[in-house]
Amino acid sequence: MQGHGPVNSFGSREAASLRREMWFTEDTLKAQGAVLKNSGGIMAKGYLANKEHMSAIQMLGKGLAKRAGFRCEWCGGSDDLRPWDYRPDQEPEEAGLALLCSGCRELADGRQGDAHQLRGIRDALWSDIPAVAEGAARVLARSREPWAREAIDESFIDDTVKAELLKGL
Repeated sequence: MQGHGPVNSFGSREAASLRREMWFTEDTLKAQGAVLKNSGGIMAKGYLANKEHMSAIQMLGKGLAKRAGFRCEWCGGSDDLRPWDYRPDQEPEEAGLALLCSGCRELADGRQGDAHQLRGIRDALWSDIPAVAEGAARVLARSREPWAREAIDESFIDDTVKAELLKGL
């Protein structure tokens, strides 16, 4: 098989290419102050931290799904449900996660929604779960709709978060 490129123990050029992309040179990582030796290569510390964070979220998934009744905690939908991490810089816990459908995850990640979509998540403001109520409030605050301000003002979300959100409206 001359001319077909290197094949590693996985048996494919694609796997060899993927492995090269995942591993960095020791000099590069030492210069950045990162890392962990693993199987003769060095893997970035951030990659491992993210992998551990995602694993911790997965461990909470079953309880999260039961809590949500297997529905989106913002709009009540049931399409493509996944955990959304309200506090990604903190250790995962159920109060910091919300089970959201793909449309609501897009809103949470910054996409502007239309009035119909936003009214659909309004009821989430009265949840006693911070990721659900405060996350929905942040999305509604970005809309600058007068009814959204009223809803946030009437909600039971943390007063500090409420003041921060209403200050911008």
